[in-house]
Amino acid sequence: MESCKGSSGMEDCNLSKLVFECRKCMADIKMKMEEEIERLKSRIVFLSELKRKKLKGGKSEKDGRTKWRNYICIPPAQFYNWCDVRMKMYLSNIIRTNDSVPIPKLNEQAAIELGANLLGE
Repeated sequence: MESCKGSSGMEDCNLSKLVFECRKCMADIKMKMEEEIERLKSRIVFLSELKRKKLKGGKSEKDGRTKWRNYICIPPAQFYNWCDVRMKMYLSNIIRTNDSVPIPKLNEQAAIELGANLLGE
């Protein structure tokens, strides 16, 4: 940066120094914000993976996960599947009647997978 000489140029010099300092501070703030955003993204990914692992847990009655799976994980997945199939049928102009085949439910493994993804996001 060039040196400032003269009384009329002094205000311009102070202003340019101030602008330079502001730009430098803004660059520092932007870099810190980007670092914090990356940390937050990694935490979100970690928590969603943790939820998925918890929801996909073991199948034994002893570990206490069956209530979690049966009452929290599987019902939203079955409902989502029902809505998805109904919407596809509606968009395809397939009319359901009382004699038509009911919408099949997902098997337990597929429902756990879908429910874990739904609740994880």
